[in-house]
Amino acid sequence: MEALRRRLLERGARLSSPEKGVVEADKPGYREAVGLLRRGLFAGPYYLKGSLGLSEPILLGDFLANLEHYHRAKGPDERLRVILKARELYREELQRPLRRATLNQLLLALGEARTTGAEVVSRGEAALLLHRLLP
Repeated sequence: MEALRRRLLERGARLSSPEKGVVEADKPGYREAVGLLRRGLFAGPYYLKGSLGLSEPILLGDFLANLEHYHRAKGPDERLRVILKARELYREELQRPLRRATLNQLLLALGEARTTGAEVVSRGEAALLLHRLLP
């Protein structure tokens, strides 16, 4: 087994997750993130390969893409227009972490309740929120 492990490492394989051995199933939002992933509604950047990265910040663009994907499939409605307008308004911030203030502005425009918590929204929290927003 050790020889196989050594050969894989020599070829550039990553044998452990960036979570440093912490079981992600214990993190808030794990069950919801997996459910959303199975439906194609929870995207992740390439650098999270092998991990859900639930403690990492979610990018504004990723959050909006998840919402947009669902609402495009469901059919045009007011929520889709809000999401597309947000993408246009925040185009300079799409590759930045989603900030609580921006999230709350978006939720207000969607007719949803504001949230409280850390200034930057984690992927785990986003999974919990998306699970609630996307029936």
